[in-house]
Amino acid sequence: RIKMRHFYIKKGKQYLHIKQNVYEDYQDYSDISAMVTQQYVFLDDKDNAIKFLEKREVDYFMVRQGRKLKGVEVVSE
Repeated sequence: RIKMRHFYIKKGKQYLHIKQNVYEDYQDYSDISAMVTQQYVFLDDKDNAIKFLEKREVDYFMVRQGRKLKGVEVVSE
């Protein structure tokens, strides 16, 4: 049986996660009742980290979002 190896983005020993914040009290003059923001954070937890199946997926992510991430490396584990 072949074990799938995933690609992760790491900074030191920590893995990249996406943290979502929902602001339910968001008020403006539209029909929007909540606002969601996303943050990239590095945590020790590998299980819930962002996983990529293929190297090209990581490359695409790094081109689009990676310029905000400093001092990171892509690893396969």
